[in-house]
Amino acid sequence: MRTEELIKNWYEESEKFVSIVNSPINYVNTGFNCPSTVDLGNKNATFVQIDIEAYQAEILQVSQENGFYNIKACPANPVDNKTELQIGDYTIKLNFDPNTAIDQIIKFVTSDKKFLISVVNETKYDLQYVGVKNDSGHWTLGDIPANTSISKEVDYNSVSNTFSLGANYQVIDGLGFIQLAASWPVTGKRKIAVGNINQDGNAPAEKVWREMQDSSDKSSSNDSVQVRAFMTTEGKTVIWNYEVTQR
Repeated sequence: MRTEELIKNWYEESEKFVSIVNSPINYVNTGFNCPSTVDLGNKNATFVQIDIEAYQAEILQVSQENGFYNIKACPANPVDNKTELQIGDYTIKLNFDPNTAIDQIIKFVTSDKKFLISVVNETKYDLQYVGVKNDSGHWTLGDIPANTSISKEVDYNSVSNTFSLGANYQVIDGLGFIQLAASWPVTGKRKIAVGNINQDGNAPAEKVWREMQDSSDKSSSNDSVQVRAFMTTEGKTVIWNYEVTQR
């Protein structure tokens, strides 16, 4: 069974006993996995900690140093670099080998939701959320760590089934900013856009949002990254995709 299937099964089973989504608990430990008798002294007991708020899983180990027991990160080579971690019914987050092709990454993004925004950050830079333009609906993605893909359902107007919005991201430890925009209007064409305005705050997000024209593929770049924007459809779900690569 693959890693993502194990986590999904764990989450579904846990919901029978406690509502993690509505619980004050923001992390869960899976319990200890102890080494075999012959390996005692050479290998440490390990466990997995799942952060519910950050949607991340981490392998930790208990080690004995200078007579004291310490908990620290356990280095491990992932069995599958294209690991999907789904917590809840609308958020998908996965870590991947930065050399993985985009078409191989987006095939992991599956959902029964109407609209998704998916950002694949294939760079060494974290993308920090620094500005927004919410004309209709709300931008639901926050910061996007390096070498990570995050997909979230669009918070759209449920009465008109529409949304139109944009976001501004700073390239941390790199140069510049990038803007992402998406729209599904009441009338007219669905739209997608990207920008590279080198400015903090909401204004760049609004400018790129206002200049959106159609649903054709777009690209933009600055000194650190290049962004490609394109739309796909998976079943009944329409996805606004943004691929961020390093220059």
